[in-house]
Amino acid sequence: QNLVDYITDVLDLNYDRIPERKSVSRMGWNEEGFTPYVDGIVFDGNEKFQGTFNAITQRGDYQVWKDEVNKIRKHSVAARIVIAASFASVMVEKVGALPFFIHLWGMASGTGKTVAQMVAASVWGDPSPGGEYFKTFKSTNVGIEIVAGFLNSLPLFLDELQLAKDARGKVMFNVYEL
Repeated sequence: QNLVDYITDVLDLNYDRIPERKSVSRMGWNEEGFTPYVDGIVFDGNEKFQGTFNAITQRGDYQVWKDEVNKIRKHSVAARIVIAASFASVMVEKVGALPFFIHLWGMASGTGKTVAQMVAASVWGDPSPGGEYFKTFKSTNVGIEIVAGFLNSLPLFLDELQLAKDARGKVMFNVYEL
């Protein structure tokens, strides 16, 4: 009780000296706009997500990015789908729609599934597979759920489904549980 009283007194005596900042603990829509693309917002959430928060940012030349994305869209149906889904995902809450999933599936490696996801992730931030924003399935279901909750309105990108298999090769991830 004494500690609480002391902290209250310090805050009261320094009210006009302590700078006030707006903070968020998750991404996406909030009272201020769309985080992290709101000026003056600081991250004040779980420190494990600081890297993810920092990875979702604008970098590079927009026109160069746009020209490259348009080239990719002309050559790949999968890329068109995931890019459209990336943009649409942040509107789900605003239009009252249900969340959705896109699963790129193919038997062969090297068909462009990861590259398509990288392009879609680049809409919002660092598209490096296995990085701070573009995750892999190397996690528990609860871990993936926590990341999805932190991203909130932003799309969750997961790669390498084979990492979610048990010793017998059975997939241990159920999208409906998420």
